Amino acid sequence: MSQVSVSTRVFRLLRIIKDFEAGIIRVPAFQRDFEWDYSKKVQLFESILKGLPIGTIFLWRPDFIDNENYRLFESDSIGGYNLPDRAIDYFYVLDGLQRLSTLFGCLIDEGQTPLKKNHKLWTQQGFNLIYNLETNQIVKARKSLQIFEIELHKFIDHNSYAEFIDKVQEVNFSQDQKQLFRNRYVHFQKQITTFDLPIVELTGASIEEAVEIFGKLNSTGAKVTSEWKLNALSFNIKEGFRLGNEIDNLLKDIKVYNFQNLDRKVIFKAIINSFGVVYFDKSSENDNKKIDKLSNEPNFIENTRKTIAAIKKSIKFLHNEILVIDSKLLPYSNQLIFITDFFNQVDNPSEEQLRNLKEWFWITTYSNYFTIYNFSKQRKAYDKFQGFIKNNSNPIYIDDSIKKFRTEKFPKKISMGSVRGKALALFMLNYSHNFKPLIIVNNIKYSTKEVYNLDENTSENTIIFFEKFESVELFLNKNYFLENFTLYNHKEVLKQRKKKIIGEEMRFVKSLGIDYFEDVIISEVVVS
Repeated sequence: MSQVSVSTRVFRLLRIIKDFEAGIIRVPAFQRDFEWDYSKKVQLFESILKGLPIGTIFLWRPDFIDNENYRLFESDSIGGYNLPDRAIDYFYVLDGLQRLSTLFGCLIDEGQTPLKKNHKLWTQQGFNLIYNLETNQIVKARKSLQIFEIELHKFIDHNSYAEFIDKVQEVNFSQDQKQLFRNRYVHFQKQITTFDLPIVELTGASIEEAVEIFGKLNSTGAKVTSEWKLNALSFNIKEGFRLGNEIDNLLKDIKVYNFQNLDRKVIFKAIINSFGVVYFDKSSENDNKKIDKLSNEPNFIENTRKTIAAIKKSIKFLHNEILVIDSKLLPYSNQLIFITDFFNQVDNPSEEQLRNLKEWFWITTYSNYFTIYNFSKQRKAYDKFQGFIKNNSNPIYIDDSIKKFRTEKFPKKISMGSVRGKALALFMLNYSHNFKPLIIVNNIKYSTKEVYNLDENTSENTIIFFEKFESVELFLNKNYFLENFTLYNHKEVLKQRKKKIIGEEMRFVKSLGIDYFEDVIISEVVVS
C-alpha cells in the first residue's frame, strides 16, 4: 500500500462552496450521475433548517498527478455549474456527490460566482428551490415569486436580508406577519451560514486503496454498493469506459420495449454472472475480493459490452416473442439473467432453441420455479440451463422431491406485484394475440395493426390497447374474453368470462406438463 493518510475535519458549508468555486473540489468521472429527486433535495434543506446533521463527506487526493490529461478523469460539472480549472491542492468527491450537488446547485448565486452555469442541466436536475417564509417550507420555485418566497442562494448573501426588509415594508402585511417573515429569514440564514460539514480526507491513495478505505470508514453509513465499487475500479480513460454510463445507455436503448425502468441491480447481476460470479450466491455481490478480481479481468470491458448486447437481445425476445410488453410484467428477474446467458453464448439460435426457450419461460413462470428451490438446487437448475445452452438438452430441472409442478391458485385480480398475476396477464395477452410475435421496425414501436402483426380478426379492444398502450391492469381486467358474450346480466357475464379464462389457461398450462391448481382441487374434492 502506498503512503496513505486519513484526516478528519469540520468545515463550514460556505467554506466548501468557496473550495468548489476555487477548483479544489473535483468529481471523478467514475462517480454516478446526479439522481436525487425533488423530495430528497427538500429533505436535505429541511435538515439544515432544523440544524440536523446531513452526513460525512468523503474526499480523496489520489497518489497520481496528471496535470495535462486530468480532465479525462473528471466529470464536467456539479450542481449545474461547470467545473473550473483544477487547483494545486485538490480533492475528489468519493462520497457525498448527491448532497454536494444539491448544495452547490441551490446555494451558488449565478450573478456572484466566477463559474459558468449550464442552464439546461441546472433546470433538468431541479435546483430551482425556494424557502417559503409564509408556509415555512422548501418548495419548487414558480415563474413569479412572492416577496416571502426566497431563492435559497439569497441566504448566504448578507446584503439580501436588508433588501428583503425594504421590500416587506412596502407591502401591506400585518406587523405580526412581517415579524414572522423576519424571524424565519434570520433563522434560516443563520442555519445556512453557520452549518458545519464533517469531512474525511484520504491523501496519497490509489483508486483501489481509496475504495477499500472508504468501504471500511463508511461501514456504518450508506452502503457501498457492488455496482459503485466496480464502476470505480473498472473505470478506463483510454477505452472511454464507465460502467455506469454503459448501464445508463442500455436503459435508454430498451425504452422502446418499455423496459427503461428495469432495476439496475438486475443488469449488474447479469454482468457479474457472465464472469462466473453466479448471481444467486448471496456472498457474491458483497464479496470484495470477487469484485476486485473482476475489475482486473483483462477482458472485463469487452465481456461487459458483449453481455449488455445480450441483455438487449433478451429483452427484445421477451417483448416480441412472449409479449412481456413492460418490465413490470416480467415474472422473475432471474429469467432475464438466464436468458441473457443464453444470448451471450448463442449468436444464432435455431428455431428449435427459441421454442424450447419460450417453453422454459412459461414453465418457470407457472411453476414458481425460482422460489421452490433452495440455493443448492438453484445451482442445479442453473447448471441444467447451461447444459441446454451448450447442447440444447432439456433446460428444466426437476428435483426428486417434486413429483410434478403445480400452479398457484387463480388470482382474484391482475396484480403486477404477484408472479401468478403476471402469469395470467401474459397468458391473456398472448392468447388474445394468438400467441403470435410482435414486430418492431427500426427500433420504433408504431401503433398500427401492420407493425404489431395483428390479424384482421383481432378484436378492436386489442388494437386499441396496442395503439394507446393503456395500463396493463386496466386492459386485462376489463376487455379480454368478452367478445363472444351477448348476455345482458352483468354478474353472469363476469362469471362466464372467468370460467372461459380459467378453461383456456388450464388447457395451456396442462400442455406445459404442469398441474392446474383449480383442476387438482376439484379432483381432490370429488375423490374425497
